[in-house]
Parts: sequence; structure tokens; C-alpha cells
Amino acid sequence: MIRTFTKIACLTALLMTATAMTTPSSAQVDNRQQVVDIKRGDSLNVRMGPGSQFQDIGDIKRNQYVPVLGYDTTGRWAKVFWRNREAWVSAQYLSGGIGGQNLTANNASNSATYAPGLGPHVVSGVLADDPRGLALRRGPGTKFQLEQYLGDHVEVFVVSRSSNGNWAFIKFSNGTGYVWTKYLQPIGGGQSGQNANGGNQNNGGNSNNQSGQGAGGAQIQTPVPAPDGLPLPAVFSVTNVQAGDLLNVRAQASPSAPILSGYQPNAPVVVLAYLANGWAQISVGETLGYVNGNFLTRGGGVQTQSGMQLGLICRGTEPFWTLKMDDDGTVTYESLINGAEQPASLNLASASTITNSYPYHFGAPPYSGTMTQQVCSDGMSDIQYGWGMTLIKPKQGGGWETLNGCCTLQ
Repeated sequence: MIRTFTKIACLTALLMTATAMTTPSSAQVDNRQQVVDIKRGDSLNVRMGPGSQFQDIGDIKRNQYVPVLGYDTTGRWAKVFWRNREAWVSAQYLSGGIGGQNLTANNASNSATYAPGLGPHVVSGVLADDPRGLALRRGPGTKFQLEQYLGDHVEVFVVSRSSNGNWAFIKFSNGTGYVWTKYLQPIGGGQSGQNANGGNQNNGGNSNNQSGQGAGGAQIQTPVPAPDGLPLPAVFSVTNVQAGDLLNVRAQASPSAPILSGYQPNAPVVVLAYLANGWAQISVGETLGYVNGNFLTRGGGVQTQSGMQLGLICRGTEPFWTLKMDDDGTVTYESLINGAEQPASLNLASASTITNSYPYHFGAPPYSGTMTQQVCSDGMSDIQYGWGMTLIKPKQGGGWETLNGCCTLQ
């Protein structure tokens, strides 16, 4: 399973989060189902899409619980919330069974119709003059620690709701937490699913406005082919941006979404997908972002060898390792346990004889391996990368070992 290299502290936090999400709680609604009918010592495969042909990105152990968000049109594949991302598992091995709760997808793609009160929402109803906003807390109640405030129109994803419907566990661009459902409206005109009785108006520790207006019909965007018809992911350059200006990277595919960062003219950008509204989903460091696709042009800004991308940093786990492939072909491997090894030089980058492109076989003695250009997931978070790597290297004490990881631009 492909995973990414992170600091030990970050990995520990992610594992704690994953554990918390697979344990049933009285504060959650019944969208969680248990993994069943798995042989002892085996686990349930987690995939990127609804079918065995999609990439295996991880596993869920037998008897653990996972939030179920919906099903595909056949009812045989369940869309789940797993390790802070959406993924798919075979519904046959969930306690709800095939087509559980009759939640089915609205088409044959990877999208799903969400259970009532779950899925994409937007913060709505916070007074314009409220200096704070919607309170995000560590647990479902005002007794839990306040993390931050969310402003009006911030898009969030509701994973589950409290038993009384007053609190929602959400994920959004900056993390996860609990908010009061009074200030959430479903995107696309769905049902909010919140408790009609509500609660004390101050339960969320925020504005008392009760208008509950929506976000003006904001729609969920679906991936479409790149404008030039060529494969994605790929490297693009920032174009048509004046000197001294920046191309804004936003948390959602909307000009009103919060700004995460910015790119200077001619800067290289890893585009993972284009959306129907003309925006592009990109890889930004340790998160995802969105930019206006009208300011991107394929290629440029980076070095390649025989068409294989250079200037990459690749990471993996078991053991934790990092490999840098610099613009000049210098290859440097480093592991958490043994530190950095002697730099090597790239002397081979051979394209596939079938595609005349990726996957590439590369050599930088004593290292060799395969580089693919496809969306690569670490299996532990919602971070995505533009390349995958299989690395073959000498083992300490003799022999060879094969490592798997994900790559992005340095």
C-alpha cells in the first residue's frame, strides 16, 4: 500500500484520528457500519473508486467501524469516509449489507447520494457583523475546547451528526471538528437533516441569527477532461498573470473561497484534475487546492529527461524514506533510520514501449525503479500527488528491497 513520508508526530496524530473514526460512539448517528465476514488476519480493501479495478489504497481491519456516505448504482460498493478522505469498499463486507439503507448513487460515476444530513454543506446564517463566526470545537458540545471560527460561505463536508441532530462532525480545508448544525445548509438543495427542535441558540457559541439562508445554489463540481484532451495529472505553468501579481490558490473551486497561497507567473503547478466550472484541482504541499484553469498552460517551468519529470521529491513508509530527483539528475536517498546515502546520478529514463511515455523505468545506480504519472494517495489522509514510484535499492546487510511511494514537485 502506497503511503507518504511524514514526521513521526504527524503520523501519530493521523493514526489517532483514524482510530477515533473507526470506533462507534453514542454521539454519532447510524451511518457507521462494521466490517464483517472477514477472515481472521485479513482486512477489507479500500479503493479509490467503486470497483475492484480501482487502485487499492489501504485496508480496514475486521470488526472496525467506518462511516458510510452512500452507494453506487449497483448497491455493491459503499462510499465511506476513511482516514480523512472519501473512498470505496465492497458493501458485502459491511454490517448493512449490499445496498444498505437504500442509499444509491445518482449516476454510474464515483459520486454518491449522501445519507440525510451528511455530505457537502456550507456555513450559512452567520451575521455579517459577527467578528467570530461558527465555532469549531473538539467535541459535540460547548464544554469541548474551541478550535477556531468559520465564516459564512465556508464549504464543509458533514461526516456524521450527534444523536440529537444538533452537532455535526465535519471536515474542511483546514482540518476537522464539531459545529452546531443550525448554521449548516446542504449544497445543491438537499435536505439538511438537522433536528427540527434545534437546541439552545447559544449551543454553538456563535451568532443567534436564524435566517438559515443557503449559499445561493452552489453546486458540487465533477472532474472533466483537460481542455487540451491530454492525460492528467500533469505539470502546467502559470500564464496570463502579470508580473508582480499572483494566481490565487483557494480552498474550494470558487472565487469566493478562502485563499490558501499563490503562484507567481511561469511557476510550475501539478494539476490533478479539471472541473466542470473551469477550475483545476492541484497539489499544494501537504494539501489540495484549486486555481482558475484559464491561467494554466500545460508544460514548461520544469526539467525532464527523455520526457520523465525531474525536480521531484518522493516519499514512502515502511521504512520512512525520501528520494530527491533534482533537475540536474542527481538522485539522493535518505531514510529516517539510516540517514542520507551517497548521491547517485540518473543515467536511464526509458519510456514505455506501448505508450511512449509513462510508466518510465529509471536507473541511478545503485537505485532503479518505475515512475508512473497518476494520482497517488498516501492512504492515510486526503493528500494526493501527481506521480507514483516503485523504488528498488540495496538492503542494509545485503540483498535488495522494493519500496513504494508518492512524488510531487520539489
